[in-house]
Amino acid sequence: MKNFKWLVLVLLLLFSTSFISSQQGYEMVVRGGGDLYFTYTPYSNFSPDPQIWIVFKKGGQAAGQRLEQRNALQPGQAAWLDRRIEDNEPERIIITGIPDSKMKEFTISWAYGKVMGLSSAMPYLSALQDPNKFVPFVVYNDGRGNFIVTKIGSAI
Repeated sequence: MKNFKWLVLVLLLLFSTSFISSQQGYEMVVRGGGDLYFTYTPYSNFSPDPQIWIVFKKGGQAAGQRLEQRNALQPGQAAWLDRRIEDNEPERIIITGIPDSKMKEFTISWAYGKVMGLSSAMPYLSALQDPNKFVPFVVYNDGRGNFIVTKIGSAI
């Protein structure tokens, strides 16, 4: 019985450690422009807080550890630093509850049912409209079809 308690304790530690480390996330890079689009949601079943959803296309290769291969990404595409995003991985990033993300400080303009522009106090949203800009995000896969942002900017 004593060994069984130790086994349960060890298993709990192993599983909780892997869960915590999976929440820390990994760095991906998103190239602005292209078919990239944003959705603002004041709340959803993912979170009671405001959220910005960014939908991207998957790039064909890694961005490179020092972003040396980032120009291989087409506008609107994303990739991990060390590999491409696999077919079974999400194509959506959700930003919610990040300190200093200024979630409510932006305006969207549209005409004839199409978004024409986005002005923002959030520099990364402005950068994602420019096909010559690359924005790093630290994300984790929530297992429900989303990458959840833990940090905007480089992990390094």
